[in-house]
Amino acid sequence: MTPLDERIQFISSIEIIMDKNINHHNNIYNNIFYVIATSLLFAFTLSINFSIKIVYCALCSTFLALTVNCLSALWGSKKATLSVIGCVGITFCTLYDMQYHMYGKPIQGLITISLLSICISSCMGLKIFLKLKTRYSFPVSNIISSCVYAFVDGFIMAIFFINKFPIHSVFAKFYQEIAYKGIFGLAVYLLLLVLFYFKRIIIKYFRAQDRLLSRSTYSFSGGYCNRKQKFYKRKKSISKCYVKALKRT
Repeated sequence: MTPLDERIQFISSIEIIMDKNINHHNNIYNNIFYVIATSLLFAFTLSINFSIKIVYCALCSTFLALTVNCLSALWGSKKATLSVIGCVGITFCTLYDMQYHMYGKPIQGLITISLLSICISSCMGLKIFLKLKTRYSFPVSNIISSCVYAFVDGFIMAIFFINKFPIHSVFAKFYQEIAYKGIFGLAVYLLLLVLFYFKRIIIKYFRAQDRLLSRSTYSFSGGYCNRKQKFYKRKKSISKCYVKALKRT
């Protein structure tokens, strides 16, 4: 093995080690962000069952649906489903003995139905999001799946409250919840549109910078190669003239 081959082998081994270290750090950061997103999902799941007003429940439900869709877009539908089931299970174990009161009277089974509604509506909204993700952008897929999530969650809770309260009050609460979730979902949709617009601008800027850099390096390397070729041609012509002079002598 020549010294040049040894140097090439040494450099390639260093590159392999650096790639492994980069992949290892990327996996660590990926797991950290996944834990943070799952913690947010758990916080929203817990907040829904602690909030009494419909506005707060609708706000937490909107952010919960957004978090589930982000988990699915970044880490896949399996991890998103496992996160939903895990957060629902931990919340159920935490709030199992909690006595929930509405209008001065205790309501049995509300925590169980609420968590079951979150699980069912999240799974159905996630399926809709996965079908729409291949055709539409993330903001459009998110708002449509959030509407499905809001309707399914409100419908399940309305069925539960029919036997507890008058029908007209139940439908009034259902209408208010859907309206609030629609307003918050529209606000999230507009915010995502702004964020994705700035993302496209930043990507275009960096691509333009990369093109300018590649053109400059190409022109430099091309000029260097041309000068090198001219030098070798000149050297070759000089050597031919020298050979002819020797033959004459």
